[in-house]
This record gives sequence, structure tokens and C-alpha cells, in this order.
Amino acid sequence: MTTSWLTIDVDGRPMRAFLAQGDAPGPGVLVLQEIFGVNAHIQDVCKRLADAGFTALAPDLYHRTAPGLDLLYAPDDVTEGRQHKDRVLAQELLADLAAAAAELGRQAATGPLGVMGFCFGGFCTVVAMTHLPFAAGAAFYGGGLPHGTPGIPSPLPDLAEVKGELLAFFGGRDPLIPTQDITTLRRALAEHGVTHAVQVYDDATHGFFCDLRASHDPDAAAQAWARTLSLLRRRLVS
Repeated sequence: MTTSWLTIDVDGRPMRAFLAQGDAPGPGVLVLQEIFGVNAHIQDVCKRLADAGFTALAPDLYHRTAPGLDLLYAPDDVTEGRQHKDRVLAQELLADLAAAAAELGRQAATGPLGVMGFCFGGFCTVVAMTHLPFAAGAAFYGGGLPHGTPGIPSPLPDLAEVKGELLAFFGGRDPLIPTQDITTLRRALAEHGVTHAVQVYDDATHGFFCDLRASHDPDAAAQAWARTLSLLRRRLVS
């Protein structure tokens, strides 16, 4: 496996992105960050995908307001991360996603692309699938999907544009994502005819996939990872 930082041009602005791949290019997966930036956890997800045979690319979605931001999980980190998340604007995000997907297409094996993300990145995963032809997506505890963020409207009205299959994972004890939001997402996916599955792990909470956080739930994380790899292999590997 090799890893490197690339610089991607987005309308004349440099955006860093973390790349991980095996000895040969594999099917491409875009990995979208939590509010904490492209930190050790997001880089580790890219490496795990590379070990599984994929080419993974994680763009720095904060490159306009806090390039290179790399936070941990203390309360002050959460506050800072949320401030930058709230400054991400829809058209800028879409430009970043399109540029990152194009670069991923150059780095990866020829074929369809996938996308996955966590927290804010889970929200952005659904946004990405409504605007770009990703064949597969996995959104981990994506908050705010029915309501949007200060700079990005809800993607739910645009779900009819989704071309691929979407998995969405949530923790049943997540204090940040109300049960009603999950119900609304299920209903919208069904009404718009999206091929999907929404999985709630009853005993898990927010951030359950991240083994650097106290909220890590090994069982839920292992199950969600297995389902994600199954989806990516089914949809991206010819």
C-alpha cells in the first residue's frame, strides 16, 4: 500500500487530498471527512479501503476556511469543527466533490466510483450522490439530512437524481440525530425510488465507527464495515 497527499485544482484554488491505494489501482472510493478534517481516523479509513483492494481519496473540504485542519475529539475540537462545517457553502462543496471525483477517476481503476463519509461527511455523501453519478454510497451517522446545514440545503428533495445504491448507518442512542430524522430519510428514499438500506444499531451512539473515540462500538463498526465492503464490491468491481 502507498499513501500520499495530492493537490487538486478547484476553480484555481488548491485543495489537498489524502490518497491511499494498493500496488495496483483499484476501484475508486471518495472518503468524506467528519467535522474534524482529514485527520488520522479518515486517513485510516482510506488505508483500510486500500488494504481491501480499493483506491481511496479523502479531499480537504475545509480548504477554503481552514486548510489542513486536523482535530481530535475534545469539546473545543467539536466547537471549532462545527464552526468550519457551518461555513461550507453548497456550490463550493459541489465544486470540491466534482474535482475530487475527477481526480479519483484518474487515480483509480477504470469503472464506477463509490463515496462514503462520516458525520458531516455522511451528510455530504448523500449530497454527492444527488449531483454526481456515484454507483455506491455509505453514509455513517449523517446528521441534518432533512434540514440541511447553514450553507447547504437538505439533499432529500433531490433524491430522485441518485443513480446508485445507498447505505445509511445510525446509532440508536445518538443524541445528535433524532429518530424522526431517520424516519424522514427512510420515507424520502422510498418515495424517490432509491435503492437503499437504512441500518440502526440500537446500542450504538454518534461516532460509533471511530476507534479513536470513546463512543466506538466494535460490533456495530464491524457490521457496518462488512456491509460497506459488500456494497462497494458488488457495485464497483466488474
